[in-house]
This record gives sequence, C-alpha cells and structure tokens, in this order.
Amino acid sequence: MSRAASLLDDVEAFLHHQQTARHLSPHTLRAYTGDLVELVNTLEDAAPVPAHEVDVVALRRHLSTLSAKGLHVRSVARKVSAIRAFFRWLAAEGRVDVDPAAALKVAKRGRPLPRFLTRAQVEALLLAPKDDTWAGLRDRAILEVLYSTGARVAEASALDLGDLDVAEGTALLRGKGRKERLAGLGRPALAAIAAYLDATERLRRRRHRAAVFLNKTGGRLTVRGIARVLDLHARTAGLPAGTSPHVLRHSFATHLLEAGANLREVQEMLGHASLASTQIYTHLTLEALKKVYDAAHPRARGREPGPEPGA
Repeated sequence: MSRAASLLDDVEAFLHHQQTARHLSPHTLRAYTGDLVELVNTLEDAAPVPAHEVDVVALRRHLSTLSAKGLHVRSVARKVSAIRAFFRWLAAEGRVDVDPAAALKVAKRGRPLPRFLTRAQVEALLLAPKDDTWAGLRDRAILEVLYSTGARVAEASALDLGDLDVAEGTALLRGKGRKERLAGLGRPALAAIAAYLDATERLRRRRHRAAVFLNKTGGRLTVRGIARVLDLHARTAGLPAGTSPHVLRHSFATHLLEAGANLREVQEMLGHASLASTQIYTHLTLEALKKVYDAAHPRARGREPGPEPGA
C-alpha cells in the first residue's frame, strides 16, 4: 500500500472506507469527518504532514489544544475515539508502521445514566394524539411503534411496508452497520398502524410507495420529522423538556428489565452489538429498587422498626 503525501489524503481514504465497507451512519461519518479534519488542521498548520511522520507527541499536542478550548471531557473522548479508529485503520492497511494513537489516553469520565419515562408518563404520551385526523392517527402509530419496538428514530424512519408482518406482529428493523433484527409489535401498535394505513389509503396521501411513516406531502417522514412529532406530544402530555425518541427507547429497555426480562434478551431487542452497552440499564433498575427499599424497609436510612401491634 503506497503512502499518501498528506494526512488529509489518508483521512479521505479512511472516510471512504467507513462509508462503503462499514456502512456507517451519516451522523457518525459527519462526526468522524469533523474530528479528523480538525486533527489535520492542527498537524498541518505549516505544511502537509504524511501519516507515517505523526507520533504520539503530535497527537497529545492536538489534544492539549482541544482542552484549551474548554471542551467537555466527553467531547474530547469522542474525538480521541475517532483518531484511534483512523490510525488503527492506517496500521491495518500498512500506511503506517506504528500506530501512534494506541498510546493516547483521555481522562476517565463517569457515564451518565440515560433518562427514561415512568410507565404513567409513557401512557400519557401515547394518549396525547387525541384527534382522529390523518396526522393524529399517524402520530399515534409512530409513538406506539417506538415504544413497542424500542427502535432508534432512524430505524423507525426507514421502516417500509414490506418490513411489517401484521400476522406475526413483528417489524424488521435495520440498525447500525445495516444489521437487521425483528422487533415485536404489540396489539396497541398493530391497531394504531392499521388505522393510520387505512386513513392513508382512503385519503390517497401516499407519494412514497414503500415508506410506512409519511409526511404531509406523502413522502417518507425524516428522523427530524419524527423527533418533532414526539416533541409536540411530549409537551402536550406535560413531560419533561428534552423528551426525545431516544428517551422513549431508554424507557422501553428499563420497563422490560423492571418486568423481569434478562439483560441478554434486552440486548437483542435493542440491537446492541455489546452487552456492555445494555448494562447501563441495570443501574436504572437498581436505583428504582433502592427507592423502594428506602421507602418501605423498616431499617432503611437508619429507621428502627416500631413495636409490634399489641406488644
């Protein structure tokens, strides 16, 4: 493999590989592009620098410039992740002899617990689209599908009619890296989908032949469009600001674990590649158990049991 004269040439080759071979999402590709172009701008400030001349000292100097900008540790960690992926690929392709990013370290960060809704809050959200207009029926179907399947918003937006199996009560979701999984559709979700699709055909609202969820002109509803739908009804239901489709996904996982599902099952339903990604939800259920203990156990928080009745 020939070596590029400029680090930017290697960045472009890496991004092309990620898009064509690994099928990364547009969001991830944008993040990688921004982080790596930022790296190139730091290292090639005076003149082009080939990748094989970049060492760990140069990379640490780049990280110091990021810290000087006041970036949060999570933002720096994300950029380090992009840099590591880039140089790991360069080493695998033989474009560099040594991976200088392997020695990069970033400050450890506490992983924030994901936000989720209570079951009562979810019920309020699902009941928020009250009218039986086409838009109301569509919005109800969207909310029911998101909560029934735990789908990412991009997966819901990409749903096609051929992905729905009404007889089996399943939806085929296409996740990160084009991985596919079957998700369950409960009776309320199936009923909401049927009512919405029936209204769609009666009103001849369909311009996009395949898409399940449509916008007002009959085209596929985008990720942003679905987020707007949820935000509208979350405000109607009086839910906390920032209630997003991903919060509904967190709620799906948390409620399953609270109901007794095991971690492996929830991992499969969420489409997580690693169990470590799913384990964060166990902290949520443990927090809930602690609250029950503190509220109910006679010795919680130093309380002593009172005398037995009639003692």
